[in-house]
Amino acid sequence: MTSTTPSTTTPGPPDDAAAHGLADLLEVCLRAERAQPGSAASLIRRAPEPLRPELEHLLALGRALRDNRPTDAERSNLSAVRARLMARTEPSRPE
Repeated sequence: MTSTTPSTTTPGPPDDAAAHGLADLLEVCLRAERAQPGSAASLIRRAPEPLRPELEHLLALGRALRDNRPTDAERSNLSAVRARLMARTEPSRPE
């Protein structure tokens, strides 16, 4: 009697058609999220089952990147801090 064990390996890279489909779905989800946050959930539910986990992961990554962008005020503050630091660390020049 032969016993079989379920495979514990991770799936290989998707074929070109699946990768293209994933890219298209991701683009649609990102556009939907920009228009109305949370709206991509229904799109993911309708996506082909094999693509859903990767699509959810990539969408979460996109949200994290969007949410962690510095604001204009933060960029301005960082520029001012950088300028003060450079002024303090610059060797003094003889007059």
